[in-house]
Amino acid sequence: PSTACPPIVPRCMWGARPYRGTPRLLTLPLGSIYIHHTFIPSTPCRTFSACSRAMRAMQRFHQDVRGWDDIGYSFVVGSDGFIYQGRGWTWVGAHTRGYNSRGYGVGYVGDFSATPPDEDTMALVRDELLPCAVNTGRLQPNYTLRGHRQMGDT
Repeated sequence: PSTACPPIVPRCMWGARPYRGTPRLLTLPLGSIYIHHTFIPSTPCRTFSACSRAMRAMQRFHQDVRGWDDIGYSFVVGSDGFIYQGRGWTWVGAHTRGYNSRGYGVGYVGDFSATPPDEDTMALVRDELLPCAVNTGRLQPNYTLRGHRQMGDT
């Protein structure tokens, strides 16, 4: 696995709205990663424009329907080969009830209830994002990786 950090599409490039309120800072390094799938949109996004649309739709849903300050995930992974910044490395997310300040929430765009994301998409997180997080002191070397469902109802 590479020790370099993968490119992460910043919020301004996918057209994020501003964060509402005042973000809370995470205390680093964190001990966990929580893996999600977005469920809606249910189809994996395979182009930058489709993934950007999905990011904007998720942020709108999280802010306008759920009443959250921002998109809930720390990062979102598209099937276009890119990782998109949600709340990023430093802000507490809204992804795993009771555990938001203990770990990063990483969402894969799509409904993967029946089949997992393709290998290249999973490798982005496994071989690039997570080693980067450990090597930059954002994630403990002995971190735990769990599926969102393992932490309670989804």
